[in-house]
Amino acid sequence: MKWWINRWRIQSSSKSNKYYTVAENDEGEFGCDCPIWKFQRVECSHIQIVKEGLKSGKLKRKYTLEEYLKTKGLTVQEFYDKKMVDEL
Repeated sequence: MKWWINRWRIQSSSKSNKYYTVAENDEGEFGCDCPIWKFQRVECSHIQIVKEGLKSGKLKRKYTLEEYLKTKGLTVQEFYDKKMVDEL
């Protein structure tokens, strides 16, 4: 089980009133709710925008894994223990 710990809203390049959510999971993988990523699992422009923004410092992560787990009342060790059980 992967936990989505960071999220960003990114405006569509083709529709100015449409936004997509890009998320980063606890393993550093990215996903998006746009059709390109949902159906083709291809890195979309929204994910690329987030990655570039993080690299340049224009975007920030809200949480580290440890900070996110703290909001859920878990330690990192408890998280990995639970994750191991969930994956069995």
